[in-house]
Amino acid sequence: MKHFLQSDSKSLFVLFSAVLITFAGFAYSSSALGSEAGVASESASSESPFKVSGAARLRYEDSQWYGSAGNPASFARTGFFSLRIRPKIEWASQEGLKAVLTPQFAKIFGRDYSYTQADSSGVIGYNENLHMHEAYLQWTLSPQWKVSAGRMILSYGDQYILAAGEWPLAGRAFDGAKVGYADDFLEVDLLGLKLDSAKDATGSDRELAGIYSKWNVLEGLKAFDIYGFYESNQQAGANESRHLYGIRLAADFEKTADVAAEWATQRGTAGYLSDSSYQSMLVASAGWTFTDLYKLRIGLEYNQADRHWRDWYPLLKSPLGRNEVVGRRNLQAIAARMSFAPTEKLKVRLDYWLYQRLDKQSPIYRPQDSVAVGTAGGSTSDAVGDAIDLAFSFKSSERVEYGVGATVFQSGEYLKQQFQDRVMTDFYAVANITF
Repeated sequence: MKHFLQSDSKSLFVLFSAVLITFAGFAYSSSALGSEAGVASESASSESPFKVSGAARLRYEDSQWYGSAGNPASFARTGFFSLRIRPKIEWASQEGLKAVLTPQFAKIFGRDYSYTQADSSGVIGYNENLHMHEAYLQWTLSPQWKVSAGRMILSYGDQYILAAGEWPLAGRAFDGAKVGYADDFLEVDLLGLKLDSAKDATGSDRELAGIYSKWNVLEGLKAFDIYGFYESNQQAGANESRHLYGIRLAADFEKTADVAAEWATQRGTAGYLSDSSYQSMLVASAGWTFTDLYKLRIGLEYNQADRHWRDWYPLLKSPLGRNEVVGRRNLQAIAARMSFAPTEKLKVRLDYWLYQRLDKQSPIYRPQDSVAVGTAGGSTSDAVGDAIDLAFSFKSSERVEYGVGATVFQSGEYLKQQFQDRVMTDFYAVANITF
């Protein structure tokens, strides 16, 4: 296993590319044998090959958080407006080829771009306000097979591992290729992604390969997903890698009771994980919906991740409530969740979260787990804090939706003993438009 984790990235990527080509070739041959079922039938269509759609978002945020984890003096209030406009242009040929372009303008009012990173794949943020968020080609080889290549948005399951990350200003997209297969029983994507490329050195890149499968095995089972990912980093002479596999289940019983669970475990070298053993995460939830009482749903949720767990490319600003204080690593969180719809257009959500440190030998970490909040020995308590999230959304039409929300985070003894007794708040108001 250790040898596998430190295997040569270039060889791995070549091998994975060969797998993609093999699948594509098989798909093409299947398409040629059964051409009546797919592509040829589209020749009779006289519709325009172009399709234009898109989305726009105007948002105001006001927050009081620690500006820098571990520094009590950094506690500050910030408020700003942001705008994101993202048109999507699609062109489809009668031969099953599609080209997709998604330019995006994203800006905080009164500020030029505030990012300092390269525009690499999988990163939240860009070094300019106007950029091409998506640009890819897609080949429909048969009714079951599709191949995509370019820069594209990827999102799977409940987005704990791989997500579009739409809450931040710009969102996330990936460079690479995807082979997809779908029928009534199985949907599966094979991914080969380039996260960062060294232009002056062959084989000195960061790459992500993966498979995500969704199985339709039982009528009452909404989700039965099995997935695996492998990431390799050969940048600047590094020889680091990590791999992960997981399973996701969800069931709905007569639109009244629902249960869901997701478990994943990973292992990697020091650049990704500071422990050689497998590190796991678990999310489990259950709820009950009263369909005749404003669609009221009451539920419970439990989250847990080991002290050396490292996030991959997850959803931001909601998996553990809307707080920006604590992330998943070395944390267990319990939530009581309630949502209801007083009218067809108005929805209300109210959540209560309780956070605790899982292991006293390690501190807690901010979201994306890169920065420790406090120290392991800085507090004898495991009580991190609790939070209340309240959100309203109103859909005034099919294309326009408004939302407001607020979060109040109350420090627990772990934070009080190392920092001051702070109450942290977050408020937003947003207008979303689709066209």
